[in-house]
Amino acid sequence: ASFSMLLARRRGHGCSAAALLIWATVLVLEVACQQKNDHYKILGVKKDSKDREIKKAYHKLALKHHPDKSNDCKKSQESPQCKRANRVFMKISLAYETLSNPEKKRYYDQTGFDDPSHAQQHSNQQRRGGGGGGNQGGGSP
Repeated sequence: ASFSMLLARRRGHGCSAAALLIWATVLVLEVACQQKNDHYKILGVKKDSKDREIKKAYHKLALKHHPDKSNDCKKSQESPQCKRANRVFMKISLAYETLSNPEKKRYYDQTGFDDPSHAQQHSNQQRRGGGGGGNQGGGSP
């Protein structure tokens, strides 16, 4: 749905101008957060990339960021650097899992969420007044 349609829906629910402004600000912040976690950016590929390009990018990043290959993780599994390597690797893996599956990729491209359960969790947070949302994790690798 477009922003103007969503705004009209909110206005129809009797929202004040201040409430609409707050709601719009939250929406803008969520979009910015989603872009930070964009699967295409995480893998460093374009949205129109072919399956082969996505797989190649994943393999390159997975080898680079795999915790088993990290010298920091060889020293200590509990070190902050090893924990970061694990988080980065999980983001890379989630991005590839989503973009390599045609159904998941189509859903992600349409909604910005990995699957319907993430969209539902996001919707529930919004109803409770929570923030955040979109994809899991933060930042690019």
